[in-house]
Amino acid sequence: ASLFEDTDPRIRAGRLTLVLFALIVAAGAVIRFWGLGNVGLHGDEKTMALPALHLLRYGTPDMPSGFLYPRAVAQLYLMAESARVFGVSEWAWRLPSAVCGVLLIVLTFIAGRRFLAPRWNLALTAAVAVLPGFIADAQTARMYVFLVTGVAGFMALVFAWERTGRTAFLVAAVIEMAVSLEFHTLSI
Repeated sequence: ASLFEDTDPRIRAGRLTLVLFALIVAAGAVIRFWGLGNVGLHGDEKTMALPALHLLRYGTPDMPSGFLYPRAVAQLYLMAESARVFGVSEWAWRLPSAVCGVLLIVLTFIAGRRFLAPRWNLALTAAVAVLPGFIADAQTARMYVFLVTGVAGFMALVFAWERTGRTAFLVAAVIEMAVSLEFHTLSI
């Protein structure tokens, strides 16, 4: 319990902390982008790529059967845009997840500042950067990395609201959670 404390996130992080944080983010990004397109789509990735491809070609996220695919619609749009810009490939389908995985590292650091001293917050951030489960989620075109990142973003916004008392942070947190819950519409 002594490792957790009510910290003041308004205190600026020291130079060494910021350098270590930047190194952790860089390492996490390299890990997430390494070999991103080297393996063919598998499992749920194909289920996500089919409606994203339909969205890219016809403007609606439908399955080949003609049924609308209502799960993770925001991600489907990101995947379709990525494929439009970079071409249809495994790499393009997975790019939004990899970027989101890097964002998770940043949001972990921001949210962790609320309760952890700098060295323990860096340890948490490093753990998220190298945790195999988070890496695998960020390297696949599936919605799980978006849900986890959304929860981290929600926490960061709630803590910002708590710190500042600005209603805009609370409204943004509610919107963030509504979007994040959409990534698991079928399981709720």
